[in-house]
Amino acid sequence: MKPGYSKLLVNENVIPSTGADWQVTGLDLMIYALMGSKERSEREWHDLLEGAGLKICKIWNAANGIESLIECELA
Repeated sequence: MKPGYSKLLVNENVIPSTGADWQVTGLDLMIYALMGSKERSEREWHDLLEGAGLKICKIWNAANGIESLIECELA
């Protein structure tokens, strides 16, 4: 990646820290029950990407936060 030029876009679900819609939390419970996995919260995305040397520029949320686009660049 070229600093100040390259961007990484991650199309994933981001569960907000507070006020999450019931559809997002329901999906999280379903994924946990079916696959033993979970959706990441905004804090967990920050920790994961910062650990990889990236910083989050902005998180773009679709209706009710069911789908999000995370815009990252080199830290």
